[in-house]
Amino acid sequence: MTHLLSSYLRPSNDDSLLYLKIIPHSKENEIVGIVGDRLKLKIAAAPEKNKANKELCKFLDSLLDLESSRLNVIKGHTSCMKTVLIKNCHAKNIELIIETKLLVNQPTLF
Repeated sequence: MTHLLSSYLRPSNDDSLLYLKIIPHSKENEIVGIVGDRLKLKIAAAPEKNKANKELCKFLDSLLDLESSRLNVIKGHTSCMKTVLIKNCHAKNIELIIETKLLVNQPTLF
């Protein structure tokens, strides 16, 4: 049985592509949820002079426990829709970390 990856994540050889929708200038950095085929993140930095992109990579560094040199915004530098290349990290590992964070952040209904 094969495991299908979430729509916001695609393998690319030994690397992974992460498709994001970013809400810049937020109170804090956080995963909000999944919107369509993208992972929605709030980023505390303003969308000017590459600040939000740098803050995004810093947030993903800490979230995925990776060195910043392994992350690169490859599409959407000036857009809220971004594609991030994560070098030498399998998509299944990334998905597990993100899905765990999404579950932890969900409010209970009782």
